[in-house]
Amino acid sequence: MILEIILIALAFIFMSCGIYSILFPPLPGIWIAWLGMFIFGLATNFTVLSGKTVAIFFVLTLLVSILEFFIPLFGAKKYKASEGGLLGSFLGSLIGLIVFGPFGVVLGMFAGLAVGEALRGKEIEEIRASLKGAFWGFLISVFIKLGLAAAMLAYLLAAVLKLI
Repeated sequence: MILEIILIALAFIFMSCGIYSILFPPLPGIWIAWLGMFIFGLATNFTVLSGKTVAIFFVLTLLVSILEFFIPLFGAKKYKASEGGLLGSFLGSLIGLIVFGPFGVVLGMFAGLAVGEALRGKEIEEIRASLKGAFWGFLISVFIKLGLAAAMLAYLLAAVLKLI
């Protein structure tokens, strides 16, 4: 009983830290939030929160994590980024992730986009417009992650109410 209570408290700590990390990187917030849900499932032997629900949220978390790389590219493309800028943005995200971790994804994306656009001979205003599009795409991806984390939190709260 005490171990179950500790694990449930730990699940909520992970969920809270995950939501916080979505807003303030460098931690992979959506994965931390999912981990909180998984811990809760373990604590209750997946009777209150089913393994199927946890698995569905795992797939959604994976999908959102993949989209996180591409949504800013779509935003930049909408603001007329060149193929070189988009390639630079994608490569910058990957290099940033490897070198600096999750926070490097954002920095690498913007740096790679700017370098790619500059190498294509774009003027500073065109580069700024591409960066603006990437920034809006980044914000959209943050809101998508927050929405998913809110859904996980709602499921977690509903599961706790079943325990009471």
